[in-house]
Amino acid sequence: MTIVDELPTPTGVLIDLAPNSEERRALARVSMGVSELGRGGAVLLCDDAEQPDRADLLFAAMHADRHLTAFAIAHTSGFLQVALPSTRCDELDLVPQRGADRPGLRHCVTVDAAEGIGTGISAADRATTARLLASSNATAAAFTRPGHVVPLRAEMGLPRRQHGFAEAAVDLISTARLTPAAMLATVVGLIDATSMAAGEDVRTFAAQHNLPCIGLSDLAVDAPPPLSFQLPLQLAGVRAQLTAFTDDVDYLCLVVGEVRNRTAVPLHLTTADRIVEDVDAPGAGPCIIVAMRGHHASHLTARTAASITDRVHTPASALRVMLRRTGARSLTLGRDLESWFQRA
Repeated sequence: MTIVDELPTPTGVLIDLAPNSEERRALARVSMGVSELGRGGAVLLCDDAEQPDRADLLFAAMHADRHLTAFAIAHTSGFLQVALPSTRCDELDLVPQRGADRPGLRHCVTVDAAEGIGTGISAADRATTARLLASSNATAAAFTRPGHVVPLRAEMGLPRRQHGFAEAAVDLISTARLTPAAMLATVVGLIDATSMAAGEDVRTFAAQHNLPCIGLSDLAVDAPPPLSFQLPLQLAGVRAQLTAFTDDVDYLCLVVGEVRNRTAVPLHLTTADRIVEDVDAPGAGPCIIVAMRGHHASHLTARTAASITDRVHTPASALRVMLRRTGARSLTLGRDLESWFQRA
């Protein structure tokens, strides 16, 4: 079927839901990084791919060999960590270090492979330990403690937009269809090796070694937020679907009729107490109605409406992602937001 783009109406503004340039760059970085990891290579995982203040060298623990590990030791702090899902850490009896149970600190007691290594400190020995941590056949008895590799708990139940380095590393390795165990270490400065690499140092290091750079926020692009519920409905003789999800606020999103592959789908803003009522309004379908949960119409203002519309335009925002996942190609949003919210 050929889709013909519809022009925005005089009373609406067209909102394109296709990935914008910023989102496309993020998706391209993730795709390139996943491909490199799948080939057995390494990438740089940064706090921000375009303005990095920190960069961790990352590769699959199952692919750790003496050469990759020696490269990591030479160009990083040498503090080699293997991020594992917290459930796997429990299976291997990898317990938190004392004091590491504080928020944001998830380091476990260090380990070495119990067999097949020397002192445990060499690149070859640490590679052996990393591969063993990635092995599905390994048991708690396969390791001695303390050792020279630092297991790192990754809480994979968190939404992607809340992922730290450990979770993002495991996520990338899993996306590459590899065993979810990620070896990572923080890159040091090129000029001053006593400090950590940031900014131009990171970009130069990546260029010198042909390493793809991925930002933590890149993984959140097009990642759905946690859903509270999703409920099919029949309203005013039309099929609809009501979804509740959470960003930093709770939303309801009601899709009325078939909006997939449609352009200029009307987007209405309302409140939770009248979201179903608005389906009966003239011209309500096919359409999408968004509401903030826990708010009554009398408590909302044009400022609240403007905040919601800002999120629709914000790259990787939970609301924008959910609207894109309805299948609509673009939306129209009325300009009379203040009267919409004050009509009750």
